[in-house]
Amino acid sequence: MSATMIPARSTALGALRRDPVGLICLCIIAALLALAIFAPWFAWADPTAQNVLRASRPPSAANWFGTDQFGRDIFSRILHGGRVSLLVGISAPLLAGLVGTLVGVVAGYVGGLADRLVMRVVDLLMAFPSLLLGVLVAAAMGPGLRNVVIALSLAFVPRFIRIARASTLSVRQEPYIEAARATGLRHRRVVLRHVLPNIIGPILVVGSLQVATSIRLEATLSFLGLGTQPPSPSWGNIIRDGMNNMLGSPWPIVASGVAITLAVLAFNMLGDQLSDAFDPTRRRKS
Repeated sequence: MSATMIPARSTALGALRRDPVGLICLCIIAALLALAIFAPWFAWADPTAQNVLRASRPPSAANWFGTDQFGRDIFSRILHGGRVSLLVGISAPLLAGLVGTLVGVVAGYVGGLADRLVMRVVDLLMAFPSLLLGVLVAAAMGPGLRNVVIALSLAFVPRFIRIARASTLSVRQEPYIEAARATGLRHRRVVLRHVLPNIIGPILVVGSLQVATSIRLEATLSFLGLGTQPPSPSWGNIIRDGMNNMLGSPWPIVASGVAITLAVLAFNMLGDQLSDAFDPTRRRKS
C-alpha cells in the first residue's frame, strides 16, 4: 500500500466521526441492519400468518403498525421484509462492485484495444436506465430473490467499470506507480499494492449510492411482481398488497414507505459524506 493512501483514509474516517450528519446516517443504517438481522427476536408475530378477524386494524399495543387486509402484523412484515430488501440492496452493489472494479482496473491499466472494447460495451449498457435493464433481466430470468440480485448487479456493473477505469487512468500516471514498475514488480503486484488502495475512495462512494438505488429498485421490482414473491414479505410487495385496500388501511403503505425512505436517504447521505471526505481538494485544505 502506498503511503499516500494513509492520510486519505484517516481523513475520511475522521471527517465521518466529526460530522454529525455522517454519524446519524451510520446510526440509522446500523439500526436498520440490526432490526433486519434479528427480526425473529424483535418481531413476535408470524409475518405470514393470516387472521381475517383482525384485518385492517389501526396501530395498537398488540400491533404497533396495525394489520393489513389479511390480518397480518405489519410490524413483523416490515422487519422481515427489511431482511430481503437490505440483503438485495447490499449484495447487488457488492457483487457489481467486485466485477466492475476488476474489469475497470484491468481496462484502465492495460489500455489499448481491451480498454476500447470494454468501454464500448459499457456505453451500450449505460444506454439503458437501471430500472429498465433490471426489469428486462428479471422478466427474462423469472421472479425471485436470486434473479433480482443478478438483474440489479448487471445493471450496476457499468457504473463501477467506469469509475474504476477513470480512477485507474489517473493513478497510473503517478510517480510511485512508475517507481514500482522500475523496481521490477509484476503488474499484478503493482495493481494490488498501489492501484487498488488508491482508488478505493471513489469505489466506496459509488457503492454507497448504489446501495440506496438497489433498495429502491428492489422495491420497484417487487411491487411489479418481479421480485420477492408472496407470502414472503419485502418492502416492495408490502406496498403492492396495501394498494388493494389503501383507503381502508393505509398502514402497510405508510410503514413500508417510511422504511424505504429512511434506508435510501441514509445511504444517499452517507455517500455524499464519503464523497466530501475523499475529495482531494478537501484533503489539501485539512
